[in-house]
Amino acid sequence: MTDLQKAQMLLRLARLNCEGGQVSSLALEILLSLAQKPQTIEQLTVSCGAANGQVNRTVRQFCVWYDRKTKRPVVPSPELCWLQRRRMPRAPGQRGAPKHRYHLTTGGRAFLATAGFSGPVS
Repeated sequence: MTDLQKAQMLLRLARLNCEGGQVSSLALEILLSLAQKPQTIEQLTVSCGAANGQVNRTVRQFCVWYDRKTKRPVVPSPELCWLQRRRMPRAPGQRGAPKHRYHLTTGGRAFLATAGFSGPVS
């Protein structure tokens, strides 16, 4: 399978699994970027060249997150959660909100493997 065919298959599968059948190129770029290595939101904004809010909204659609109002976890539309958020340890004396690192779940790796991507995506 050529790289073009892999990209076409990835886009087709992403459209099938996303709410409303639409997926952004930013979502695919973030997914492939996280396939290479776990990254923080700050690292994703730099590597993708997108605004912090755009990256946060995009990541949220593929990640289970906790809703403080309902006090329940919110599962995104495709129940195949492709990303997982892990809290990074704080440096001594660090203040502010904790930082998180995002990485692919087993389902995310299986999704990329179905599209023809195996191992780290380069």
